[in-house]
Amino acid sequence: TDDGFVSKMHNAFANPNPSANATASASAVYSKPVRGRNRAAVDAATDKLRFTISHYAGDVEYTALHWLEKNRGGLHQDLPRLLASSRHSGLAAMFEARAASDESKRATVGAAYRQSLRALSATMSRTNQHYIRCIKPNEEQEPDSFNGVVVERQMRCTGLGAVVEIQRSGYPVSFT
Repeated sequence: TDDGFVSKMHNAFANPNPSANATASASAVYSKPVRGRNRAAVDAATDKLRFTISHYAGDVEYTALHWLEKNRGGLHQDLPRLLASSRHSGLAAMFEARAASDESKRATVGAAYRQSLRALSATMSRTNQHYIRCIKPNEEQEPDSFNGVVVERQMRCTGLGAVVEIQRSGYPVSFT
């Protein structure tokens, strides 16, 4: 259930083992939300399903209402057949094999994600990657506005300082 999922998240991240650095750092990015903050009227059932993830762009609050259901399902059985019969050849080709298969026996969204992640990992191990880090200049998303505190926090959280230190130490290229 969604309630069980959130309970497992709270248990996994709320009580970190101080000797385990991975768990301690994970608890820094996960938190239970502050109850009543910026909330005029919050449904009690929805309120207990909330959790917050902190990352370089700031704190993002999630509600796990129907979380498992949304990540389990596939397409409606008629949709692949409809798309396979499209006049656009590219769209029809993308769904041709899927329309012929039984949609009820398809892999879940989670299984498809894992398969996609494995394929991405395999591709990355065969290629040389170049990373581009996107930094938001402000939280208001306004042009010509630069907030140094926001930029500094993102640079710290993405590890940009560590990359610069490694390059300054004489290791500008990674061959692994």
